[in-house]
Amino acid sequence: INAEYMGDTAFLCRFLLQYVVAGALVDSVGNVVSRNPLDVIALELPSEGIRLKNALEAMQLLSVFNTIHPPKEVLLENKLHFRPLNQESDCVIFFIAKSFNQNAEIALRMLFMYQQCKKDGSFLMPYAKTLDSFPLPSEKDCFSLIESILAHPGGVPAGLAFRALKYFSFQLSEIYKSPLFTISTAESDAADIANSEDPGNRLRNFRYLVFHFVEHTLKTARKYISSSVPVLDVDTGEDTRLAHLESTFADWSKDPFLIFAGETYEMISVSGDNPLHEIAGATGSEPFQRFLFGQDVGENRWHSAFEICKNVTFKPQNEALEQYSILRKILPIIGLESNFGFQILDTLFMLNGRMIAETIPAIELISEGALKELHHITWKDYQKLSVLEFQRDALEWVDSLTGASTHGAPPFVLTVDSLVRLLAIKTRLVCEIPVVFMGETGCGKTHLLKFFCRASGLHLEIIDVHGGMQPTDLLEQILVILNDAQGRRVLVLLDEMNSMLAVWIVKELVFDNFLLGRRIPSNLQFVCLMNPWRIREPVNFASGLDFSPYVGNRAVGQVDLVYDVNRSPEAFMVFVWPFGDPVSSFTERAKALDLWSNRTFILPDTDVSDEFIFTESIVNWIVQHKLFEFECGSQAGQDQWDEEVEETNITTQLSLTKDFKAAGKNEGTHHWIVFRSLLCVLISESQQYLRNVVFRGEMSSVSLRDIYRAASLVPFLMKVQQRAMAFFGIAPGTKFVYFKFLTISVSCAIVLNYGLRLDTQTRLNFFKHIAQVWRDARKVFDVSNSGDSFLKVPPDGESIYADFDSVAETFCQSLILEDGIAINQALKENAFSLFCSVMGYTATDGICQFIGGCPGSTKTLGFDVLCVSTDRHSKDPRAEFFRAEGWMPIKKYVLQCTPDSVAADIERIAQTAARMQHLNPDCRCVILLEEVGVTVGSKHNPLMYLHGLIDHGVKFNGKIYKIPIVGISNWRLDASKMNRMRVTFRGTPSLDDLVQTAKAILVGQTPGRSMVHPAVLQKFAQTFHRCVLSENADPLISWFYGMRDFYAFVSMLQIHLSVPLSRQMNCSVGRLEDERQISLHLVQWVIQVNLGGHPDVTVQNALAQEIQNTFFPVPPAERALWVNNDSRTPVCEMCARMEFYAAATTLLDVQKRRQCFHRLMAPSQRSERCSELDGLGQSHFGTHQLSKYVLAYSLNVNFGLVSRMYRVRHVLLFSRGIVGVHLIFTLNL
Repeated sequence: INAEYMGDTAFLCRFLLQYVVAGALVDSVGNVVSRNPLDVIALELPSEGIRLKNALEAMQLLSVFNTIHPPKEVLLENKLHFRPLNQESDCVIFFIAKSFNQNAEIALRMLFMYQQCKKDGSFLMPYAKTLDSFPLPSEKDCFSLIESILAHPGGVPAGLAFRALKYFSFQLSEIYKSPLFTISTAESDAADIANSEDPGNRLRNFRYLVFHFVEHTLKTARKYISSSVPVLDVDTGEDTRLAHLESTFADWSKDPFLIFAGETYEMISVSGDNPLHEIAGATGSEPFQRFLFGQDVGENRWHSAFEICKNVTFKPQNEALEQYSILRKILPIIGLESNFGFQILDTLFMLNGRMIAETIPAIELISEGALKELHHITWKDYQKLSVLEFQRDALEWVDSLTGASTHGAPPFVLTVDSLVRLLAIKTRLVCEIPVVFMGETGCGKTHLLKFFCRASGLHLEIIDVHGGMQPTDLLEQILVILNDAQGRRVLVLLDEMNSMLAVWIVKELVFDNFLLGRRIPSNLQFVCLMNPWRIREPVNFASGLDFSPYVGNRAVGQVDLVYDVNRSPEAFMVFVWPFGDPVSSFTERAKALDLWSNRTFILPDTDVSDEFIFTESIVNWIVQHKLFEFECGSQAGQDQWDEEVEETNITTQLSLTKDFKAAGKNEGTHHWIVFRSLLCVLISESQQYLRNVVFRGEMSSVSLRDIYRAASLVPFLMKVQQRAMAFFGIAPGTKFVYFKFLTISVSCAIVLNYGLRLDTQTRLNFFKHIAQVWRDARKVFDVSNSGDSFLKVPPDGESIYADFDSVAETFCQSLILEDGIAINQALKENAFSLFCSVMGYTATDGICQFIGGCPGSTKTLGFDVLCVSTDRHSKDPRAEFFRAEGWMPIKKYVLQCTPDSVAADIERIAQTAARMQHLNPDCRCVILLEEVGVTVGSKHNPLMYLHGLIDHGVKFNGKIYKIPIVGISNWRLDASKMNRMRVTFRGTPSLDDLVQTAKAILVGQTPGRSMVHPAVLQKFAQTFHRCVLSENADPLISWFYGMRDFYAFVSMLQIHLSVPLSRQMNCSVGRLEDERQISLHLVQWVIQVNLGGHPDVTVQNALAQEIQNTFFPVPPAERALWVNNDSRTPVCEMCARMEFYAAATTLLDVQKRRQCFHRLMAPSQRSERCSELDGLGQSHFGTHQLSKYVLAYSLNVNFGLVSRMYRVRHVLLFSRGIVGVHLIFTLNL
């Protein structure tokens, strides 16, 4: 039993009761195991710290069961086994060594011989045969040696000693197997001296080198075998503990990496200095130094990490033969096996430039070894494929390892820091030491492993762990992988491992190679990736999506975590390494310029971080693959556009590349450099501003994913502008049309990707900062001959948003909107951002969208109008806008989330969408997750399933489909989900937005005059904003009312002002103008229907009075137009309606409703005053009476008279006893 994750002591009680009383156990896969007298129950405890203390307290329950156990059958005893190793205990070092193969004994012998040589001061390892005959020391001596090497405070734990021997067994046995060492004897030394010229006696000198290799192995051992995380003595975040590691990745760069590749060795220097110089200086032996730097031994055996990264990522333009030569040198370093890929490269070298017939089978021309190597990468059977198919897949593999990346996806960017991580992963894997990394979301963990597997010929299987996953689910996926592997080596990535509730089962799988009693074969190796368990500081989310925490089934406070994960098992914390982040690793400015061969400028005093290098690489890829070939094309309205352009005396065949050519020499090369440079600066500054200023150092706020999302928007936004110009027939109006497009696209990309996630004031500050950065960078990156069109500097921050607003406004003009829908700021931002995410979604440009904000902020509406407008069957002329090439009709598949939603619900809707995408490839199927935020805090943690769905897609019918996902919520999600989506924040609408929305509802889409005076409407919007929506609003009011109440209020006004009762009932009561005038009783009834129901009547009446005063500061007398036939009471237009609604609630037929009205009401023949609502708001005016009319109005059917925003109005009725039932009966319901 794993005590660390048994949940609580109740688990232990249930387990022991079942065992002791029932005499049997049911394991997690349903097997029944009977009690046996020889049974031993092992309770696995944490090693130290708070968790050990808690577990020992829980173990006190064992004494209770000794009083109830069956005599002579069960005896529960406490036997603790958790002391560290020491010389007085039964030393296990020798037995651990025996559990390995012969390599462990070789390692121990070499360690003892090294110590003897160091004591003698000879620096010369003995001959290999001497080592073979050296007797293995005693157990006590072995332990003393390991203890002196590891120097662990408090004693050496058995696990640490075990991992040390694993590392030494691999590294030292590889040194031992070096040919120059194994053949060295006294006779061979003499022959070597006689037969060789300078540097002479190579064998003896190599034994000098072996001594230093062993020394290097001991020096670096602690880095590879243990992370030495401090003990958990206080309840702190895991990243805080990792900050106190004895050594970190920064320390790894201080020592070179020693890698053995077949019969040779490679030394990789992170600092750039030749590590062999230090080894040469250690002995002072001149022959040894000459040997060390011999052409065949020394100079070709060390590599600069910087040069490796430069050759892999930033030299895509090399000739094919040169590229193959570089990869032959680098693959043994970055790959897991020493010579993997060589036969593929040799075959490509052989096929280079040859004309091959398409029908020639690959097996006729290509060696079996090359076919097997490529089979390990693609898992295709090349025995049945042609030579050209082999060549295509092989070239795609080569491109995926370099910066060429011609296979449609951005290249992997290998930096010095990521190379260090890659070599650390490689070392642990070859030594069979668990690989566990913890890092922030979007810092490149998964991409690094994908690159490593491609270089190693390993098949990578990713298991996206989520909160709802059970141990049996994990076992099922492992068995599928084993079946597909068929004995081949597979690397299994357990992504987000600590999101699983039963996270202890992963420890059993990764460390013990057991899962639910099944032994996992050794051809499966595991890598665990985790996000840190860290408490969210409110200050880090001062703006943006900072809603009140939603407390679900978990303990209070769990939702205050940055990532929705569980604490990691303490056993993992011995292995875990902080992955680091691309912001904290820097490259010298001169080296950075050398990396990308001056294709991009760098501002003076710029710190070139790995994040900036990644930004430059992505921007360059976007330029080469998306913008170089951006042409005008044939679009609707092109002829009219050409006629307008002819007046400017430039060619009608416009394109972006032609604008660049016209602006400067050498095909506009300098302008392209300036564009790359400026876009890199703007994206980099946006990342830093949000991370450091807005979210105050919270690393999860932005990531590398944001960089790609921002850069990929630029070509898509250019297409949107081009389409709008052609569709609406807008004249270009400038010489450099596409330069203008490009400038606006850059502004829009910054707004969409970074600005829309912030609140109004923070946005403004952010845009001001970006405008200043733009201005400063433009001065440095000077260009001419392009006027103001090329990357024109925005005069202020508002101009950046104005560019976006202009494009969004034009876009919204093409949306098919019903009457009463205003094109306000909220709709423009929501609809346009959704359009950019959904329509810009491809297999490589997978961008999902999250919209969070208060209820009633047009989040769902924005998506609905997109679905209607993109419908191919629509006959509305506005729908033609969305029939451009690559834009498809949107079909939504909705999942209404609840706190009880599970991952299977999301998987089911994803499978449905994938099936429809498979059946109808000409549409864009989208998953819509409504109220996705209510799952926060759920014990099922279903949203972890989204990680794999977004990153890898869903499999259907043997094919992977990447489905766009839109999440709509009132609550924020954890960082790992929001980081995978483009985020739009819907905060409090502005006053202008409220007025514009109200006017649109009152007037509709048809131009006309509002029936409410503009000044009155303005005053009403101000009052509603101040009392309900603003930050200074009374919390007793703002928690109960929102934007939907505003919409309903104005809609009810529109209904009763636009269609008089007399026209509806086919009769006349006087002048039509009198019936269409806004009246006091109309306002009062609208207030009661839409702003009533507050639990505190005093608060409700105060708000009602405020709203009423905006329309009628001095209440006028209400003129009666009707007379109630039953009571002979004169009533006004609105009161007559309410009486009628109460009487005709159950009537659906229009004719019967009119008959009912005429029986109830008659036109008034005298000028009288309506007194129906006298005393409204006072205590003697019964709320029961009001509730009757409010309920009747809400249930009333007004055929054809209800605007869209008021088509359905539901009622939530709170009452005491049977009052509510009585009320319903009074309406004949």
